Amino acid sequence: MDRVTGGAAGKASRLVTADEMKKITKQKPLRHELPLDRAALERLPWGPAFRALVEGPVEAIVPTLCARCTRGESEAVAAFATMLLEDMSPVAVVEGVAAVRAVPPKEPKGKELFEIVMGAWLELRPADAEEPEEGDPSLLLGEPPTRDEVEASFASAGIPTQPAMVEFFTTFGRLRDMPPMHSGHFTVPSARDRFDAEDSDDDDGSRQAWDGAAIIYSAQNGDEILLNAKGEIAWAVLETGQVRTIGPFEKLLGAYPVDSYSWPD
Repeated sequence: MDRVTGGAAGKASRLVTADEMKKITKQKPLRHELPLDRAALERLPWGPAFRALVEGPVEAIVPTLCARCTRGESEAVAAFATMLLEDMSPVAVVEGVAAVRAVPPKEPKGKELFEIVMGAWLELRPADAEEPEEGDPSLLLGEPPTRDEVEASFASAGIPTQPAMVEFFTTFGRLRDMPPMHSGHFTVPSARDRFDAEDSDDDDGSRQAWDGAAIIYSAQNGDEILLNAKGEIAWAVLETGQVRTIGPFEKLLGAYPVDSYSWPD
């Protein structure tokens, strides 16, 4: 289940037993200060395009990212990118567990296995930020999925794509605001990560309308952002069990970073 660890952000994976999975997921993420040497670059589970970001001068990384984001058609995504990356500096590459998926046994009494997907993220922090401590919030950019991957994932979730959605998830589909193995991350809509309206005793009637919606963001406090087939988003509040309908997808881009009480009217 990708949401256990925050969505896949890499291509290096292997099958392990339950005991091995527990040991691996307890390991701390590795943090490599920039600039990276050639050996470290070659180990990253990134494709050539994303790896090229950190091969050149460190000071060119953010301008390159901004240029990519503003070439698209969506003004909302371009504004989101400018807001997100403004005054940010790349400081490190973080490696860790990106996803854990249960693999059903091939035989009735067979041993359950788990697929461990490893990932790497580019860490960005405000230029004047102090040295981070373990567990501190940070902005982590994983290699984004391709357009084909995004469209296939949307199709599996039964959600028609819109240009802004495709542009956003092919740029920020693996964005995290907490280190690996913590909540605080986006996930591309899929058939796997669905909202369960019955998973709470505190329901004022708002949950049923969003049953089965795709979960596209898991917050640090357990709240979730949902996306339905109409292209609308909602905020599922863990503390109250309520789901607050927010509006069109673009409204998320204007409100991030968000919490249960900070949505614009």
